[in-house]
Amino acid sequence: MVWYGWPGVTLVGLGYYYSQDWVLALGILLWILAVIAIPGYMSHYCKKLDVREIFNPARALSRVFQGGRQYWKVWLIVLPTMLSSFLGLLFFGIGFLFTSVWFWQVAGFSFATVFTQRFDLDQPS
Repeated sequence: MVWYGWPGVTLVGLGYYYSQDWVLALGILLWILAVIAIPGYMSHYCKKLDVREIFNPARALSRVFQGGRQYWKVWLIVLPTMLSSFLGLLFFGIGFLFTSVWFWQVAGFSFATVFTQRFDLDQPS
């Protein structure tokens, strides 16, 4: 996941440091694309354990778009779940241990369900 976000984060840092708005905007765009692409490889990698799945952002993004409306519906579930997971910080940070795990379970299950249904990942290899 860090590998995907690194170019965008680097450009955001450079754009901010050198006060270059276009570099900052490009970095934000690349980071958003990286976040969107991550579920596109994650389920396939978990099925095949083939590292080539990770290092092909174009394939990951194409799978995202092949996921169709269901993929974007999952984001409607995942985003509020992620935001509400930060409520765990109200309990001296200890609650966040539980709410963050809960968030990752919701996100992982939701994205895996979409990609399993779309690409028949539940079938034997």
